[in-house]
Amino acid sequence: SGNAKKAGMFRALAATPVIVGTVDHLMGVASPTKSAFLPAAVRTLSSDLILDEIDQYGPEDLAALARLVFQAAAAGRRVLIMSATLTRDVSETFHAAYYAGWQRHALAFGVSKHVNLLFTGDATGSVVTNADGEGFGILYDSCRSRVLTALEKGAVLRRGKILEPCTSWDDLTQQVHDGCSRMHDGNASEIDGFRVSVGLVRMTRISHTAALFHQLQAGKLDGRIRLKLCLHSNFPRLHRAWVESTLKRALTRKGRDPLANLRSLCRAEGIFERAEAVGARDIEIVCVTSPVIETGNDLDFDYAILDPISMRSIVQAAGRVRRHRPGEWASINTLILGRSPIAMQSGKLAMPGVETDVPRETGVTRRYLSSYPERHFRDLAGDLSFDRINAAPILSDFDVCPLRDAETQLRVAMMVLSGENPPLGRYLEWSVARMNTRFTRTRVFRRSTLRSLRYALSGDGLEDANWLVDIGVGGSKSSWRRAMKPEFNLAPVIRSREYGYLFTDILQRAWLEHAPGGEPMSDHIMRQLVTVDVPDYGSETTLLPILTYGEQTGFTRNLPKDLFGPFGLAKENQ
Repeated sequence: SGNAKKAGMFRALAATPVIVGTVDHLMGVASPTKSAFLPAAVRTLSSDLILDEIDQYGPEDLAALARLVFQAAAAGRRVLIMSATLTRDVSETFHAAYYAGWQRHALAFGVSKHVNLLFTGDATGSVVTNADGEGFGILYDSCRSRVLTALEKGAVLRRGKILEPCTSWDDLTQQVHDGCSRMHDGNASEIDGFRVSVGLVRMTRISHTAALFHQLQAGKLDGRIRLKLCLHSNFPRLHRAWVESTLKRALTRKGRDPLANLRSLCRAEGIFERAEAVGARDIEIVCVTSPVIETGNDLDFDYAILDPISMRSIVQAAGRVRRHRPGEWASINTLILGRSPIAMQSGKLAMPGVETDVPRETGVTRRYLSSYPERHFRDLAGDLSFDRINAAPILSDFDVCPLRDAETQLRVAMMVLSGENPPLGRYLEWSVARMNTRFTRTRVFRRSTLRSLRYALSGDGLEDANWLVDIGVGGSKSSWRRAMKPEFNLAPVIRSREYGYLFTDILQRAWLEHAPGGEPMSDHIMRQLVTVDVPDYGSETTLLPILTYGEQTGFTRNLPKDLFGPFGLAKENQ
């Protein structure tokens, strides 16, 4: 049965006319260390490749992806790279990889070695090609200049401000609380006699996301009501999918009535009645999330408060503000924390961030921001102004920006094509390098030395189910066991609306929407849908991490006594 299942997956991968999925399914072509890469190779040989949102990948990932681009070109396929913030160093590297691959294809099949290039943005006149023989650099600069001009002349949708840096977690929590109310006052919309706003608070680490969510004041607040929602990658699959689809419906602000979907959400969740009950006419809905909000979520928030872990994260997250409403906006609607809580906790922008240690086998040294010991974002932003927030700070290299420049230096070091024994350069030049795992191991796609743990609910129904943990993540060495103390703690599920939660009974509601017939969820379905894969950061492979699960915060690594303060500085404020 196992072989039949693999054969079916092979046929689906090879025969389906159009496949939309993560690039992980194809990356074996760029690192052919096992025969399992053959189905991916068949697909790459027979399909054009579109890499969307290329800016979401880290520096080492980009170098590995360049190998995949080479292989697609060697197969004679076309490659499209899509991004609103495609930097010159990335585009040059991918062009070099494609050009090198196409030369091998042309030599093998006796076709022209010429590579057709097309650059295009959404600005008038930004479509340029090399039909007249222009070189890559001229084309890129021509397209970029038109895009930058259009951004400069276009309507200002997002106006930003850098906040003062905080010195403690309590101060940061208060700053976010004040910022949400201030942003609501300047950006709320009138709906059925209420002033309603939906704000995004984007943190980076899951522990910070969950802690801030719990500590952020909610419920009745001085003449207004605040309802909050938490979202990150450590929620069960069914739970997260339901939340994201519900937000998608509510925050699609297109058509003649851009408020229609938000109005429907407020009515469906009884939000107007909850506001009436406490005498409030202002309704703040605050979504506290991790970076999962930046990819694949086409949402239109009224404002955002952002953790400045990277320049890309600021641009990407801010792009979810007034995303569907193109008109000029006069109010400040994006606040940038004056100091990332990651720097507050560790003293540097690392895990994630540009100062994260780089694996030794890459031969690359990490970037340092030691000239800015406090890592205050105003200093790291350099000459950049956030009076208008768009892709210009990433596309342009005219202004000095220490953080952006350090990120660029790290990318260039990972993708270097020349010099002393560059891994990617050798891969593109030497056939022996492409058949040698030594070179592919120096640039690994989604590198991780961590094992993953899979947690799943198991039982006859949601109410009586228990969590199981699989330390083999469903593989041939799968080993399910009941998650018991001290490795796991089940936090009580708080169902009262008095706590200011936007949604309650989320898993039950998600299942009813998934299976509208009302049949109970079987143990088999639970193990498929109510699961989550959690990386294990522990140094002892024989020990499981201590986790806490709650309906509102998903899985977090904090013990119950520390759940409400990753720095041990705060308690829950209801």
